Amino acid sequence: KKDLIRLIKEHKEINELIDKIEKDIDFNLSPKIDNLKIVFINHSRFETETFYPRLDKELNNKIKIRLS
Repeated sequence: KKDLIRLIKEHKEINELIDKIEKDIDFNLSPKIDNLKIVFINHSRFETETFYPRLDKELNNKIKIRLS
């Protein structure tokens, strides 16, 4: 329950992170990005992975590096 409450409190940070990702991503990737998913590791905004289901694994890894 504590983790759930903490995630709800981080809702604002999640939205801010999504805004940052949308601004940071190259425009030429935009048509390929769908169903953005944010995964919080250990429920910390400082340990965040981004995952774009429609992009291949290698490109996903480059995006993770670029956004971190």
